[in-house]
Amino acid sequence: MNKKLAQALQALQVPLQAQQFDSAARSCKKLLRKYPGVAEPYIALAQIEHGRGRMDEFLSALVGVSKRRPDDQQLRADLGDALWQHGRTDEAEQVFLAGIRLMPREAGWLRRVAAALQLREQFGQALKLHLQVTELSPDDWLAWFNLGSVCISSKTR
Repeated sequence: MNKKLAQALQALQVPLQAQQFDSAARSCKKLLRKYPGVAEPYIALAQIEHGRGRMDEFLSALVGVSKRRPDDQQLRADLGDALWQHGRTDEAEQVFLAGIRLMPREAGWLRRVAAALQLREQFGQALKLHLQVTELSPDDWLAWFNLGSVCISSKTR
């Protein structure tokens, strides 16, 4: 990151700490225009929009970060989780599926997709993924809990 951008991002912390989100947002949007290919201004914008309680804008900023850091698996997981938590489950599932394509034996991705399938009452497919998670992480109590949950859900529907 260049020095001017780092200084500008540091300067954003003053209005953020004072919860002057409108001022911070204006400054941040200037940075987005000046540095369109850089992730850090989008990270700052995500913080600002989250602070303002504007969840659609927060999620859009996270998408901007994700596009600029496509190999960052933690960021991808955070984006998918945020989409999920805000009711955008179809978009979240697409993020999770992309994670599985990149890391097919990663229990976290499998668990997330299984939860999406279970929510849509696709219990057979969810069961298969939960079984894979228990095979990958046999000591993970949550994996076993989720497996039991899908079994119970499939019997009560």
